[in-house]
Order: sequence, then C-alpha cells, then structure tokens
Amino acid sequence: MGTALTVTVTTPVAQWLEELAGLLATEPGVIGVRLLGSMARGEEAGAWVDGSWQCFSDIELLVVTRGRMVAARRADLTRRASSLAAGWGQRSPLFHVDLLLRERSRLKSLPPFIFTHELREAGRTLAGPELRPEIRAVGMANLDRRNTREILFKRLWHLAEALPADWLRGRPLGELAARGLAVGLARQSLDLPTALLPEIGVLAAGYAARQAAWRAADPPFAPLLAEWLGSDPSVYLLDCLERRRRGEPSVDPGADYRGAVAVLAGGLCWLADRDEPADRREPADRDLLLAAATAGATTAITADGEGDPSGDPLLGRLDLLAARLPALSHRLFNERAVTPGERLALARQSVRLAYTLGPAGAWRWWRAPRKGHLAAGLLRLHAAGLALLAGRAADAAAFLAAARVDLARAHGDWSPAAAPALPADAVDAWLAVRREAGRAFWRVARLGAPGSWRDLEARLR
Repeated sequence: MGTALTVTVTTPVAQWLEELAGLLATEPGVIGVRLLGSMARGEEAGAWVDGSWQCFSDIELLVVTRGRMVAARRADLTRRASSLAAGWGQRSPLFHVDLLLRERSRLKSLPPFIFTHELREAGRTLAGPELRPEIRAVGMANLDRRNTREILFKRLWHLAEALPADWLRGRPLGELAARGLAVGLARQSLDLPTALLPEIGVLAAGYAARQAAWRAADPPFAPLLAEWLGSDPSVYLLDCLERRRRGEPSVDPGADYRGAVAVLAGGLCWLADRDEPADRREPADRDLLLAAATAGATTAITADGEGDPSGDPLLGRLDLLAARLPALSHRLFNERAVTPGERLALARQSVRLAYTLGPAGAWRWWRAPRKGHLAAGLLRLHAAGLALLAGRAADAAAFLAAARVDLARAHGDWSPAAAPALPADAVDAWLAVRREAGRAFWRVARLGAPGSWRDLEARLR
C-alpha cells in the first residue's frame, strides 16, 4: 500500500510544470503561461503508489498568445503537451493536462465567471510576463451568478463520471482506483461553497478560503443542507477537504457517495425554494417535502412494496426536486448564450438540429429549459445509483426510465423510445444511462464542442 502525502517539493510536480512551461513558451506566438486550479493554489491531491507519485488533480494552463492560433496549431500544441505528460507514468484517471489558449487582447474581456476570478486571484505565472493585471477583474458587482449556480449540476455529472463500474458491481478495486474513487467522491462537494457563497455576497478563491468564509458567514442555506445531509454541512465539508488531501481509499465509499449527492441536491433545492414564486411552488416547505417523499409522492418510484421510498426519504426528495427544476431553469441558469463563442456554438447546434427535427423543432429545443432538464436527469441518475447500491432494483429501473426522458429533452434530437432497450443487468443499465447523460452534458454544458465528446466518452469506458 502507498502512503498518501500532501504535494511537496519532493514530488515531481514542479519538474512537470517546468517541462510543460518550457514546451509551451517556446511555441511561436506564445507570450506566457499561467497555471490555474488546485495546483496553482497548492491544493492538489496526490499520493505515492508503488513508488511513483500519482496525481489525483489535473494541470490547467492558460496559454496566452499574440494572435489567434489556427485550429491545426492548437491541436498540435495540445497533442505535444499530452505526449509530454504521457511520459510521467500517471495512471490516475483524474489526471490530465488541459490547455486553454487565449489571445492577450482578450484577457480584459474574459467572461465574468468564477473561472476568471480564480485565474486572476489564485493563478500562478509559469512563463512570460506577469499578466495578472491584464486579466479581467471579477467581483460581486459583475459576477455571472447564473453561471456560478450551474457548478452544482456540473458537479453532479462529474460525480457520476467518478463511479467505477467495478465498484458498482461490488467488486474490489485496485489501490489506485480505490484512491481515485475516494478523491472523486470528496472533491465534488467542495464546490458547494463555490456555487452558494456568492448568493450571500461572498467571493473567495480556493477550497480552504471558501470553507473559512462559510464558517465565518453562518450562511442561511446551512439549515436546509443539514436536513438533506443529516449532519452539519460545515463539518462535512472539512472532512471532504481532508479526505481529498489524504488521497486514501475510503472507509465507506457508499456513504461518501450519498453525502455528495445530498449536499449538491440540497444546494439546488435551496436555490429552487428561494427563486420559485410562492403561488407556483410545489411542496417546497422542507417538512412538507420530506413528508411527501416519505409517503411515496414521487414521479419515478414504483408503487409496490420495494418501491416505497419510506426506507430512504432521500430518493423521494431527489425525484421531487428533479420535477421542479425545468420550470425554474431560466431563473436559475444561463439558458441563453452569454459569450460570443457560446452564441456561435449554439447557432451551429441549432442548424444541425434543424436537419433532424426541422426548423420548428430546433427552435423549440433552443427555447427549452435544457439545463433544467439536464439537472433533473442527473438527479434521477443518482437516485438510481443510490437505489442500486441499496439492492432496490425496481426503484433503480424506475428512476433510470425517468432520467432518460429528462436527458432526451436536454439533448434535443435523441429519444429513449427510439433508443435500444436498456440492458437487463441493473449495473449495465445504469452505465448505459450514464453514457446518455454524458451525451446530454456534452450538448448542453459543453455546447457540442468538436472533439470533447470523444474525450468524455473515453473516460466512461
């Protein structure tokens, strides 16, 4: 067994960053390289496994150029960076190198997202001049809060992505896979403060800084999150940060999975309760919602004894929340494109859909609450996952059927009625719907970016 360590100068990470910066900085037209994400903040996760350092965090780099690189050069630069990283012996599925290429002239006009705030406030320059002053400043006055809320359903996707098929089947995992699962389960919840703190006027960069701000603020969403989670969310988040840092196999991954689903859903529920007009609200009162779930008032739970959710109210709460989100999507999320790149990508998708659905069908998809349907499908996918782990096959099947409808509405030109029937094996069925969720996530959250589905699909194998 390996020994989990915090990344220090004894690990090869500094050397890797130096090699990457050297490769990128010598490319004609490149002005500078800036590291962002957990590695820039010193919050990356990793462990020594069988004598080699294995990273459970990715390397995210902003590559600043003089002018726009043509697509072939961008692809070649990405390929060479990946080829360099391939020599580092990384076997963790959580590790990869991401390059974001931007012209220097665009730094002042980067979108007012959390990403831009962290790039400026917590990024680290690896090569070239210090470009921090040229990056757009983002604060509470200009932060795009709809984009920030989307972090919650994006984390629901990454949580689904983190679950190994062998673990779902009850098979033992190798050491590296077990460590990766533990880190993946702990990591997703850490963005709960990222998404919710701006709702009370707090903006901070980094996991530790956001948790400190959470504890200092005594936030109004904490009581609802405690109900969903069944414990103090601030204590739970501290535990997630420590589990991610240690990178050790989880003592109870099933409980860790349940906790991550509960807090991310609880965050969405708080947003929904606050933004839904009172006269249109479904049972949003927390006591009524819990009572309805316990009584079996859900859309996906079956009516027989096995389907009665009284044994696990969380399943019913997930289903009720999923039913509410599409109607609230335009209030909560950016259903319309907010950057020039998004507008172009959305227009391209609409044109493609017009060929299969006709102009009217493409128009309906464009106006639909795509992100609300995606969030609903992911909630029901996780409800199915929890039911599957509890041995409740009928509930899992019912949730998967409902999830497929949500995901089809998000995707636009795919229908479960026209798709092959799900496999008879319960785990195979869950994995098949996860793939459908990935396809919907690619279309809605990644805007159908060419090549990104290929990379995403490869991670699901």
